[in-house]
Amino acid sequence: MEQMKITPKNSRLRALNTVVSEYEIDLEPEVLEPVTELLREILGAEKEDEKYSKYSYLIETVREFDGETFYHMIGVGLLAGVTAKKLELSDAEFEKVVIAGVLHDIGKVMVGTDILRKPCGVSEKEMIQIRKHSIYGYRLLSEVEKDSDILFGVLMHHERFCGGGYPLNYNGEQIPLCARILAVCDTFDALTSSRSYHTKSSVQDSLYYIVRSTRYDPYVSAAFKSAFQGGSCAWWK
Repeated sequence: MEQMKITPKNSRLRALNTVVSEYEIDLEPEVLEPVTELLREILGAEKEDEKYSKYSYLIETVREFDGETFYHMIGVGLLAGVTAKKLELSDAEFEKVVIAGVLHDIGKVMVGTDILRKPCGVSEKEMIQIRKHSIYGYRLLSEVEKDSDILFGVLMHHERFCGGGYPLNYNGEQIPLCARILAVCDTFDALTSSRSYHTKSSVQDSLYYIVRSTRYDPYVSAAFKSAFQGGSCAWWK
């Protein structure tokens, strides 16, 4: 039997399958399926006449730059779409949230893996550089995307609902909804993944942290939590 040729497109779609397999036991199927379908379109686009092809260069750049960041971006795109569904956003808003999620960390290609994967903590100077990634991402994406919801989602996904985030130190509803969704999903995917600088947390512990933290919009956190109620976390209230 002839093996499937390994192409950039196939590699991206295989990564999506891996991420979906990690989350499908915990998430409600009815919200997971439409998100997976949209991500398959986004990650599989490469021809100029395909709807999402304008993102393919940026996505492929991240895949080649750092696999950990690439898988994380897919995870955040998946979780963001699920959250958008639970919030009952319109189809157009849902699409924007997923796009912003799967592109939210593209600015990290301007930082460098030597800093991103440093196991023993980073210096103050290096932390300043890391925190610029949302600005870098906004600038890179603005070359192909003009939608402000998507751009501001990427720019402000590290703002905090209680204030004190970056790069603008916004709080509450000053932060666009898309960015508030990404903030929750970014944290959850990071907590439930093994990183050089922390050990992997359980789904239950990560949910517990998010719904009790003042960093996140409680409305978004509640919707996010509800997506897990029909999966393996149905017992957790």
